[in-house]
Amino acid sequence: MRNIFLFIRRYFNLLLFLFLQGFSIYLIVHNSRYHNAIFGSITNQLTGKVNEQFSRVEYYFQLKKTNDSLVKANAKLYNKLKADFELPDTTSNIFVDSLKVDSIETYRKYNYYPAKVVYNSVAAQNNYLVLSRGTAQQVRSGMGVIDPNGSVVGVVTDVSKDFAVVMSLLHKDSHIEGMLLKATRKQAHSAGMAWRPISLTFPGYRKVRKWLWETASYQVATVPAYQKV
Repeated sequence: MRNIFLFIRRYFNLLLFLFLQGFSIYLIVHNSRYHNAIFGSITNQLTGKVNEQFSRVEYYFQLKKTNDSLVKANAKLYNKLKADFELPDTTSNIFVDSLKVDSIETYRKYNYYPAKVVYNSVAAQNNYLVLSRGTAQQVRSGMGVIDPNGSVVGVVTDVSKDFAVVMSLLHKDSHIEGMLLKATRKQAHSAGMAWRPISLTFPGYRKVRKWLWETASYQVATVPAYQKV
């Protein structure tokens, strides 16, 4: 204890300077939108780099599991391409989702970009993910995120050069709407799903036939309502 007091006494001026400097930076960041945006971008980039290093270590111990999942996902994609699409004459890995306009022409609805999850929280109220893909890799705020099975994961809310922050379904501000497209009149209804950390009750479900097509729209506070994903 005595050594601590001696240390504070000896470096009091330096410690006071650092404290005041940090407090001034805090005031600037929280009272200026411009500096707040810059600070958020820098911290997002730095934390993304740190999370990426930890993710690389974890990724090394899961190579076999990752390789098996990639083989299965690749097989599913090739089956879809052979059944419904023409193989594009390009080296791009973009998956083409086509919708017929007339008998001979098609147009591209969505572009699918692969990304690696470097951080994922599930135990908090405001859960989010960090992806190793940013503005340099054509990611923008408001883009939808899905998993290899086509299930909705969340929506991109913040993007830096090489990383993107995704608001997951386990975020208290997220809300998703689902609707069955090929259903009977009794089954033709929509339902919303939201993460409520205070209430752990589960909604009731109506009986529906298996393998019905469904559509989903995503709504959060930072993007336009009901943005398609």
